[in-house]
Amino acid sequence: MLVLLSIVMMTVDHRLDYLKTTRTYLALAVSPLQYVVSFPIAGAQWLSRSFAQRTRLLEENKQMRDDNLILKMRLQRFEDLQRENERLRSLLESSKKISERVLIAEVMAVDLDPYSRKMLINKGEYQGVEKSLPLLDAQGVMGQVIETGLFSSTAMLITDPAHALPVQVKRTGLHTVVAGTGAANSLALLYLPNTAEIRVGDELVTSGLGGVFPPGYPVGIVTEVIRDVGKPFADAKAKPSALLDHNRDVLIIWPAPPPPQVPVPPVAPVAEPVKPEPAKPTPSTTGRNPR
Repeated sequence: MLVLLSIVMMTVDHRLDYLKTTRTYLALAVSPLQYVVSFPIAGAQWLSRSFAQRTRLLEENKQMRDDNLILKMRLQRFEDLQRENERLRSLLESSKKISERVLIAEVMAVDLDPYSRKMLINKGEYQGVEKSLPLLDAQGVMGQVIETGLFSSTAMLITDPAHALPVQVKRTGLHTVVAGTGAANSLALLYLPNTAEIRVGDELVTSGLGGVFPPGYPVGIVTEVIRDVGKPFADAKAKPSALLDHNRDVLIIWPAPPPPQVPVPPVAPVAEPVKPEPAKPTPSTTGRNPR
C-alpha cells in the first residue's frame, strides 16, 4: 500500500505539481546535511588540488628562477660582447684613419706594481711585432713595445716613470716632452719655459721627433699649468687621451716608411758664351788719327 500510495502521489505531483513548495522547504532543511556529508570528499579534493597546485607553482618558480639566472648570465655576456663590438668598431674606425700598417692585439695581463705601468699583449715576433713599436687605442697614444716574445710582448705605457715622449701643442705648435709620473692618469710636461704659450685645455699630439711615434696622434689634454718666477721651468700636467686602464684591445702600428727619393740626374754645366774680341783700329795711311 505504501508503494502504491507513493506511486500515486508521484504521478499526481508530476501532473499537478502541488508538492513544489514542500520539496523546496525539505531541500532547504536537507542541504546542510548534504554539505556535511560531502565536506570530507570536497575537502580532500581541495587539499589535493591545493598541494598539486603548490607543487606545480614551486616547480614553475624554480624553473623561472633558473631561466632568469641563465638569461641574466647571457645578458651580461651579450652586454660584454656589445661593448667589445663597440671597442672593435672604434678601433677599426681608428685604423681607417691610420695610413700605417696596424695590428689589433688583446691585453693579457697588467703589471700590478704601482710605480710601473706595463702590460702584456698577445702578439709577438711571430706576428711581426718589434721593439719600440707604438701602441694606440681609439682615443690616443698608449705606449710602446719594450720586450718581444714569440707569441706575446710587453708594452710600457706613457704613464710609466721611465717613459718620455716628444709632443707638440696642437694650438700653438710648441714642442715639449711629456713623461710618466707613475699615476694612472697623469703626465708631466718637462722643460717648459715660464713664458711658453700653453694653457689648460690645450691638446697635445705626437710631434714625430725621435722616429718612434708618427706625428699627429693625440697624447693628452693639459690640466694644470703653474708658473713660478723663482724656477726656470713651469710645472704643467696633462691627462692622457687614451683609456689606459680600461682597454682590452689595442692597436700596434708600424710607422710608414719614408717616401722613396727619386734620384735627380746631374745637371751638365752650362758653357759660358764666348765674348767677341773688340776690333782693333785700322792704322791711317796719312799718319793722323781719324776723328
